[in-house]
This record gives sequence, C-alpha cells and structure tokens, in this order.
Amino acid sequence: MRDGHGGGFNFFVEDLHPAARYITGPGRPRPDNGMDSTIDGLILLGYHAMNGTEDGVLHHTQSSLGENKYWYNGVESGELVQTSLVAGYHDIPPIMCSGDLRCCEEARRFLGDEIVTVVVKEGFSRTSSIMYAPAKSRELVREGARKAMAVIPKCRPYKLPLPITGRLRLKDKEAIDRIVEKGLSRRIDDFTVERVFDDPRDVYRFQ
Repeated sequence: MRDGHGGGFNFFVEDLHPAARYITGPGRPRPDNGMDSTIDGLILLGYHAMNGTEDGVLHHTQSSLGENKYWYNGVESGELVQTSLVAGYHDIPPIMCSGDLRCCEEARRFLGDEIVTVVVKEGFSRTSSIMYAPAKSRELVREGARKAMAVIPKCRPYKLPLPITGRLRLKDKEAIDRIVEKGLSRRIDDFTVERVFDDPRDVYRFQ
C-alpha cells in the first residue's frame, strides 16, 4: 500500500491488516516502490478526476496550486492514468477505483469497463459535493474490493506505446523556466514543456 497524497500519513495505521505493508512519509521513493510482478491487481483508492473536469470533486493533477495539466502521447490524462502506467510497467492490471462520479467515469474511459468502480460522492463543483457517511462509504469500498478480486483475470495492465511523449502545462512561467534550465525538457511555449520517456515509470517526472 502506498500513500500517494501530500506528505503521507493519511491512513489509520492501527486499522491496517497485519499482512499489509504501508509506504508513507515525505521523501517517499519513486511511485513503483513496492510494486513487482507478484502483485495481482492495482486498487486506486480515494482518487479524483483530472484537472479541469467539470463537477469533479477536488479535481487536479499533481497540484491544484499549479493547475498542472499533463498529456501522454497527445491525450490529456490524470493521476489515475499516471499510477496505472507505472503499475503497467510491472504488468499489474488496475482492478478497482474509488472516488467521485467523474473520477469513476474517467477510470472506465481509460482503463476499461471491466474495472470495478465505487462512487462515494458526486460533485456540484470542485469544492462541493453530496457524499455518503463514512460508514456507508467503507461498506461500498469493501464490497467493491470483493468484486475486484473476481475481475482480476478480465483486467489488463494499462500501457502506452514507447517512447511516451509527455507534455506538461503550468500557470507559472517561472516554474517552466526552471524545468527547461535542467535540459531534459523542451519548451513548447511560455507555459508548456515536452519530454520523451523511454520508461513509463518516469511519465510525470518533468522536474
């Protein structure tokens, strides 16, 4: 289990299953740490829709402050695609996604109709939603996870043809300037850079 939000520390560790391993804290290693070919499926727990999604609750991609937008091989994509690409390197199929309605729609659009989606809230705007009580949400997630175990043979790893052309757009020109100065990305315009990746584990590493 990898805590991918902020600096980590978003789980009640005393409630974890004794067999679980939990990666957390600032300075966590690259996103595929803990992933390998022995893992049967990827659960995207508590995700959100990509930046700019209408009615997506807390929609963003990596940073709402920077209003980051990412494209891979010309297709705008969010964090659930980024995580799934990293898992795909290890041939791990996404089997379940939980989040708001728009996030779950995004998961089916990119990852296929076989993935189990668990809707626990529906947005009116970026910061407003109708949601279930935590006890109800936990019940839905638990049932979704049970169903996800059954669809593992039907789900496929998410992969893109290599090399992957990544594009990043920020609202801060100075941030783009700093990325370009490192010499790994080429400038498209004042707010956009592009970089080619031979390794899908590096898809959102434009720094």
